[in-house]
Amino acid sequence: MPAPQRPIRPAVTALMAEERAKRLQAAQRAAEIVGACQVMSHPYLARKGFKTQAGLVFSDGRLVVPMRHWIDYRRLQSVQFINDAGEKKFLPGGAAQDAVYVIGPHGAPETYVVEGLATGYSVQAALRLLHRPARVMVCFSAGNLARVGAQLTGFVRVVADCDASRAGEEAARKTGHPWVMPDAVGLDANDLQQQLGLGALVDLLWGVL
Repeated sequence: MPAPQRPIRPAVTALMAEERAKRLQAAQRAAEIVGACQVMSHPYLARKGFKTQAGLVFSDGRLVVPMRHWIDYRRLQSVQFINDAGEKKFLPGGAAQDAVYVIGPHGAPETYVVEGLATGYSVQAALRLLHRPARVMVCFSAGNLARVGAQLTGFVRVVADCDASRAGEEAARKTGHPWVMPDAVGLDANDLQQQLGLGALVDLLWGVL
C-alpha cells in the first residue's frame, strides 16, 4: 500500500508568508536607508559624465538608488547600492521585480525604458536636447525591463544595452515596443555618450521617434 502523501499547500503557504515577511522587512530597511541619505554629488555619477548630478549618498559613501513599484511609485520595495568603482548590489531580501527608478516628470506623455542608472541619465540628457517631454524608467535588469515594459501603454520606447549575451535585445523585443541600442557589442547608451558624445545618442534615439 503506497504511503500517504504529505499535504503540500501548508508548506507552500508557509514559504510564501516567509517571503512576504522578508520583503516587508527589506522595504522597511530601504525606507530607513533612504531617509538617512544625504543629497550630494557622487564619484560614480561624475565618472559617468554627470559631475553636477546629485544623488542619495549613504553614510558609507555608496550611492543609493530607490527601487519603487512602477504602478504605485510611493511603494518603496528596495534599494540598489553603487560604490565609487561602479559595483552594484541590491538590498538582501528586497523585491526587484516590478521595481523602477524614474528620472524626469512622472506624468510625462512619453516613457523611455532602460536597464541602468547611468544609461537613464544619458537618455534623459539626449531627450532634453530633442525637447521631448519624457520620463525615463530605470529597471535594473534585462528581465525586469521586459516585464515592466510589456505592461506599459501609450508612447513607450526602449533603449537596450548591446551585450554579448543579447539579453538586452531579447528583453527589448519582449516588451512589444519600438526599441534601439548601440551597434557595438558591450556598449550601453552611457558608453555611447562618453565615447562619441551626446550627439551620437541623440542620433540613435531618432530611430524610434
